[in-house]
Amino acid sequence: MADTPPNVSYGSIEVPSPPHSPRRKMRFPYAAPTFFLLVLIVAIRQHSLLKQRKSSLLMGSPSNQSTFSLLLLRHANVSEENTLTMSDFEKPLDPTGESEAIWVGKMLRKAHIPPPDTVFSSASLRTRETLDLVAAHAQWEDRFPPVQYATAWYDLAFDGNHGYRDYLADVLQSSPFRRVMVVGHNPAIELLVNQLLPIATFIQVPSGSLIEIQFTTMQDWGEIRNAVGAMALFLNPINRDSQ
Repeated sequence: MADTPPNVSYGSIEVPSPPHSPRRKMRFPYAAPTFFLLVLIVAIRQHSLLKQRKSSLLMGSPSNQSTFSLLLLRHANVSEENTLTMSDFEKPLDPTGESEAIWVGKMLRKAHIPPPDTVFSSASLRTRETLDLVAAHAQWEDRFPPVQYATAWYDLAFDGNHGYRDYLADVLQSSPFRRVMVVGHNPAIELLVNQLLPIATFIQVPSGSLIEIQFTTMQDWGEIRNAVGAMALFLNPINRDSQ
């Protein structure tokens, strides 16, 4: 049998030793359920953030102040009626083209994509109609800048040489705008997209499509002659029935 420890003296004060007693375990009857509840809350939160992130990556997001952003809109589908009495420049959209442009506008509104700072467009009827429908259904009217129409965007689209890249660099030289939209025609729109993206396969741009390309290393628009950007948004009306 072990001896009982003596009293310990601290100066003139006698302090009795504490009695020996077994240590009692503290019980928390709700610890396990609380822990699992916290784990479940964290998991649900992470899942929600992941879904938001995937949606953001899919739909794109507004460029920040250090980024140059180019939005390229190809005109929507064109009516082939009255081709004998109507020039190509005057061809209007058909019902399919109107549906394509409306869908693009609605998707821009749904994704909260802001309007561009300035807009350059071919002066053809089909590009005008496409832009009007997209802007209206994106609800950009109150913030939409004046559109600069020019036949050059029509002519350059079919010249088979340089397309839009050099002309765009000249037009935007020393421009203060960060978000620029060009509304034009294939093959020039398709060519420009593939010139500006670091890709190994050719990207097709169907009628009515809108692509946003962002540049984070450019100092001014003049550098777009040699710049390579990243795709931030691709709205392809071919997919409109599935969304």
